[in-house]
Amino acid sequence: MRCRPVPPRGLLAVLLASSLLAAGCASTGGSSDAPGAPSLQAMGQAVGTIGILDARSPSGRSQRSFSSGVSVSPSAHLVSELVRRSATKGSLRFVDARTLGLKPEDLASGSGSATDLLSTVPADAWGGIRLLGCASEPRSQNVTRGSGTSMVQVTEYWYEATCSAELAVVDAGGTALATLSVEGRNESGRRDQPDSVSVQEQAFWASIDDAARRMIAQTTRKKLHLPVPIDAKAPLAP
Repeated sequence: MRCRPVPPRGLLAVLLASSLLAAGCASTGGSSDAPGAPSLQAMGQAVGTIGILDARSPSGRSQRSFSSGVSVSPSAHLVSELVRRSATKGSLRFVDARTLGLKPEDLASGSGSATDLLSTVPADAWGGIRLLGCASEPRSQNVTRGSGTSMVQVTEYWYEATCSAELAVVDAGGTALATLSVEGRNESGRRDQPDSVSVQEQAFWASIDDAARRMIAQTTRKKLHLPVPIDAKAPLAP
Protein backbone atom coordinates (compact mmCIF):
# COMPACT_ATOMS: atom_id res chain seq x y z
CA MET A 1 0.00 0.00 0.00
CA ARG A 2 1.39 3.36 -1.05
CA CYS A 3 0.82 6.49 1.05
CA ARG A 4 0.13 9.89 -0.56
CA PRO A 5 2.91 12.41 0.23
CA VAL A 6 1.80 14.92 2.87
CA PRO A 7 2.38 18.57 1.81
CA PRO A 8 4.56 20.67 4.12
CA ARG A 9 2.66 22.49 6.89
CA GLY A 10 3.43 25.90 5.38
CA LEU A 11 1.95 24.87 2.04
CA LEU A 12 -1.24 23.64 3.77
CA ALA A 13 -1.67 27.03 5.43
CA VAL A 14 -1.32 28.83 2.09
CA LEU A 15 -3.83 26.51 0.39
CA LEU A 16 -6.34 26.95 3.25
CA ALA A 17 -6.05 30.74 3.19
CA SER A 18 -6.55 30.81 -0.58
CA SER A 19 -9.69 28.66 -0.30
CA LEU A 20 -11.17 30.89 2.41
CA LEU A 21 -10.44 34.03 0.40
CA ALA A 22 -12.11 32.58 -2.69
CA ALA A 23 -15.18 31.57 -0.69
CA GLY A 24 -15.42 35.03 0.85
CA CYS A 25 -15.25 36.74 -2.52
CA ALA A 26 -17.94 34.43 -3.91
CA SER A 27 -20.30 35.10 -1.03
CA THR A 28 -19.98 38.90 -1.06
CA GLY A 29 -19.68 39.65 -4.75
CA GLY A 30 -22.34 42.04 -6.08
CA SER A 31 -23.82 42.88 -2.67
CA SER A 32 -24.84 46.52 -2.08
CA ASP A 33 -23.89 46.03 1.58
CA ALA A 34 -20.23 45.63 0.74
CA PRO A 35 -18.05 48.47 2.08
CA GLY A 36 -17.41 51.17 -0.48
CA ALA A 37 -20.35 50.19 -2.70
CA PRO A 38 -22.68 53.24 -2.68
CA SER A 39 -26.30 53.01 -3.79
CA LEU A 40 -27.34 54.55 -7.11
CA GLN A 41 -28.91 57.52 -5.34
CA ALA A 42 -25.80 58.12 -3.21
CA MET A 43 -23.75 58.49 -6.40
CA GLY A 44 -25.75 61.52 -7.59
CA GLN A 45 -25.39 65.19 -6.83
CA ALA A 46 -25.83 66.11 -3.18
CA VAL A 47 -28.97 68.14 -2.44
CA GLY A 48 -27.91 71.47 -0.98
CA THR A 49 -31.09 73.51 -1.54
CA ILE A 50 -34.75 72.48 -1.36
CA GLY A 51 -37.42 74.70 -2.89
CA ILE A 52 -40.74 74.52 -1.04
CA LEU A 53 -43.47 74.42 -3.69
CA ASP A 54 -46.48 73.85 -1.49
CA ALA A 55 -47.43 74.02 2.19
CA ARG A 56 -50.83 73.01 3.54
CA SER A 57 -52.42 73.37 6.97
CA PRO A 58 -55.15 71.10 8.28
CA SER A 59 -58.55 72.59 8.95
CA GLY A 60 -59.67 73.04 12.53
CA ARG A 61 -57.93 74.29 15.63
CA SER A 62 -54.63 75.12 13.97
CA GLN A 63 -56.38 77.75 11.85
CA ARG A 64 -58.11 79.57 14.67
CA SER A 65 -57.40 83.20 15.45
CA PHE A 66 -55.56 84.24 18.58
CA SER A 67 -55.82 87.49 20.51
CA SER A 68 -52.96 89.16 18.64
CA GLY A 69 -54.77 88.84 15.31
CA VAL A 70 -51.94 87.03 13.52
CA SER A 71 -53.17 86.38 9.99
CA VAL A 72 -50.39 84.09 8.70
CA SER A 73 -51.30 80.42 8.47
CA PRO A 74 -49.30 77.83 10.45
CA SER A 75 -47.95 76.29 7.23
CA ALA A 76 -46.76 79.68 5.95
CA HIS A 77 -45.10 80.34 9.30
CA LEU A 78 -43.31 76.98 9.07
CA VAL A 79 -41.99 77.79 5.59
CA SER A 80 -40.75 81.20 6.78
CA GLU A 81 -38.94 79.57 9.70
CA LEU A 82 -37.34 76.95 7.45
CA VAL A 83 -36.03 79.66 5.13
CA ARG A 84 -34.86 81.92 7.96
CA ARG A 85 -33.15 79.26 10.06
CA SER A 86 -31.44 77.42 7.18
CA ALA A 87 -30.08 80.65 5.70
CA THR A 88 -27.93 81.40 8.74
CA LYS A 89 -26.20 78.07 9.36
CA GLY A 90 -25.79 74.52 8.15
CA SER A 91 -25.11 72.90 4.80
CA LEU A 92 -28.75 72.61 3.71
CA ARG A 93 -30.90 75.57 2.69
CA PHE A 94 -34.64 75.92 2.11
CA VAL A 95 -36.06 78.51 -0.28
CA ASP A 96 -39.67 79.61 -0.74
CA ALA A 97 -40.89 78.59 -4.19
CA ARG A 98 -44.65 78.72 -3.53
CA THR A 99 -45.10 81.61 -5.98
CA LEU A 100 -44.46 79.17 -8.86
CA GLY A 101 -47.94 77.75 -8.33
CA LEU A 102 -46.74 74.14 -8.55
CA LYS A 103 -47.08 71.12 -6.29
CA PRO A 104 -44.56 68.26 -6.03
CA GLU A 105 -47.00 65.88 -7.75
CA ASP A 106 -47.14 68.22 -10.78
CA LEU A 107 -43.49 67.54 -11.60
CA ALA A 108 -44.08 63.92 -12.61
CA SER A 109 -45.95 65.08 -15.72
CA GLY A 110 -42.69 66.32 -17.24
CA SER A 111 -44.38 69.31 -18.85
CA GLY A 112 -42.15 71.95 -20.35
CA SER A 113 -43.95 74.77 -18.55
CA ALA A 114 -43.16 73.21 -15.15
CA THR A 115 -39.52 72.78 -16.14
CA ASP A 116 -39.32 76.42 -17.21
CA LEU A 117 -40.81 77.58 -13.92
CA LEU A 118 -38.41 75.46 -11.85
CA SER A 119 -35.44 76.97 -13.68
CA THR A 120 -36.27 80.37 -12.17
CA VAL A 121 -35.59 79.18 -8.61
CA PRO A 122 -32.08 78.03 -7.58
CA ALA A 123 -32.87 74.67 -5.97
CA ASP A 124 -31.57 71.11 -6.32
CA ALA A 125 -34.77 69.40 -5.15
CA TRP A 126 -38.35 70.33 -4.38
CA GLY A 127 -40.59 69.83 -1.39
CA GLY A 128 -44.16 69.87 -0.21
CA ILE A 129 -45.16 70.37 3.43
CA ARG A 130 -48.26 69.10 5.19
CA LEU A 131 -49.12 70.04 8.73
CA LEU A 132 -50.78 66.98 10.20
CA GLY A 133 -52.03 68.77 13.29
CA CYS A 134 -51.06 71.71 15.50
CA ALA A 135 -52.65 72.73 18.79
CA SER A 136 -51.99 74.47 22.09
CA GLU A 137 -53.95 72.93 24.94
CA PRO A 138 -54.37 73.92 28.61
CA ARG A 139 -52.89 71.54 31.16
CA SER A 140 -53.06 71.39 34.96
CA GLN A 141 -51.97 69.17 37.83
CA ASN A 142 -52.09 69.17 41.60
CA VAL A 143 -48.72 69.29 43.36
CA THR A 144 -47.52 69.35 46.95
CA ARG A 145 -45.17 72.07 48.06
CA GLY A 146 -43.29 72.40 51.32
CA SER A 147 -43.14 69.85 54.13
CA GLY A 148 -44.49 69.29 57.61
CA THR A 149 -46.80 72.01 58.88
CA SER A 150 -45.96 74.20 55.86
CA MET A 151 -47.10 71.58 53.33
CA VAL A 152 -49.71 72.87 50.89
CA GLN A 153 -51.54 71.53 47.86
CA VAL A 154 -51.59 73.80 44.83
CA THR A 155 -52.72 73.49 41.23
CA GLU A 156 -50.26 74.33 38.48
CA TYR A 157 -51.48 75.56 35.08
CA TRP A 158 -49.67 75.69 31.75
CA TYR A 159 -50.13 75.28 27.99
CA GLU A 160 -48.74 72.34 26.03
CA ALA A 161 -48.36 72.87 22.29
CA THR A 162 -47.49 70.36 19.58
CA CYS A 163 -47.20 70.58 15.80
CA SER A 164 -46.75 67.54 13.56
CA ALA A 165 -45.44 68.16 10.04
CA GLU A 166 -44.44 66.09 7.04
CA LEU A 167 -41.98 67.03 4.29
CA ALA A 168 -42.00 65.16 0.96
CA VAL A 169 -38.92 65.79 -1.22
CA VAL A 170 -38.78 65.03 -4.95
CA ASP A 171 -36.41 65.76 -7.82
CA ALA A 172 -37.29 67.92 -10.83
CA GLY A 173 -38.91 64.92 -12.52
CA GLY A 174 -41.14 64.12 -9.57
CA THR A 175 -39.14 61.12 -8.35
CA ALA A 176 -39.52 60.76 -4.58
CA LEU A 177 -36.29 61.23 -2.65
CA ALA A 178 -37.57 61.13 0.95
CA THR A 179 -40.56 61.71 3.21
CA LEU A 180 -39.73 63.06 6.66
CA SER A 181 -42.01 63.54 9.67
CA VAL A 182 -41.33 65.66 12.74
CA GLU A 183 -43.20 66.85 15.81
CA GLY A 184 -42.45 70.24 17.29
CA ARG A 185 -43.20 70.79 20.97
CA ASN A 186 -43.36 73.65 23.44
CA GLU A 187 -44.65 74.26 26.95
CA SER A 188 -45.37 77.54 28.65
CA GLY A 189 -44.12 78.18 32.15
CA ARG A 190 -46.16 76.70 35.01
CA ARG A 191 -48.16 79.09 37.14
CA ASP A 192 -50.54 78.91 40.09
CA GLN A 193 -53.39 80.31 38.03
CA PRO A 194 -54.53 79.95 34.41
CA ASP A 195 -52.53 82.05 31.99
CA SER A 196 -53.80 84.38 29.29
CA VAL A 197 -54.64 83.45 25.71
CA SER A 198 -51.53 85.33 24.56
CA VAL A 199 -49.38 82.80 26.43
CA GLN A 200 -51.29 79.99 24.74
CA GLU A 201 -50.57 81.63 21.39
CA GLN A 202 -46.86 81.96 22.13
CA ALA A 203 -46.65 78.24 22.90
CA PHE A 204 -48.53 77.46 19.68
CA TRP A 205 -46.16 79.36 17.38
CA ALA A 206 -43.11 78.19 19.33
CA SER A 207 -44.09 74.57 18.63
CA ILE A 208 -44.07 75.37 14.89
CA ASP A 209 -40.64 76.98 15.27
CA ASP A 210 -39.46 73.78 16.95
CA ALA A 211 -40.91 71.72 14.08
CA ALA A 212 -38.86 73.82 11.63
CA ARG A 213 -35.71 73.26 13.67
CA ARG A 214 -36.28 69.51 13.79
CA MET A 215 -37.11 69.35 10.07
CA ILE A 216 -33.86 71.07 9.11
CA ALA A 217 -31.85 68.80 11.40
CA GLN A 218 -33.51 65.60 10.15
CA THR A 219 -33.22 66.54 6.47
CA THR A 220 -29.55 67.45 6.93
CA ARG A 221 -28.83 64.08 8.58
CA LYS A 222 -30.56 62.30 5.70
CA LYS A 223 -27.87 63.59 3.27
CA LEU A 224 -30.14 63.49 0.24
CA HIS A 225 -28.70 62.92 -3.24
CA LEU A 226 -30.31 63.17 -6.64
CA PRO A 227 -30.72 59.78 -8.34
CA VAL A 228 -28.46 58.80 -11.22
CA PRO A 229 -30.18 57.33 -14.30
CA ILE A 230 -29.02 53.78 -15.02
CA ASP A 231 -28.12 54.56 -18.66
CA ALA A 232 -25.94 57.48 -17.50
CA LYS A 233 -23.66 55.20 -15.53
CA ALA A 234 -20.37 53.98 -16.96
CA PRO A 235 -20.56 50.33 -18.08
CA LEU A 236 -19.32 47.80 -15.57
CA ALA A 237 -16.04 46.10 -16.27
CA PRO A 238 -16.41 42.47 -17.46
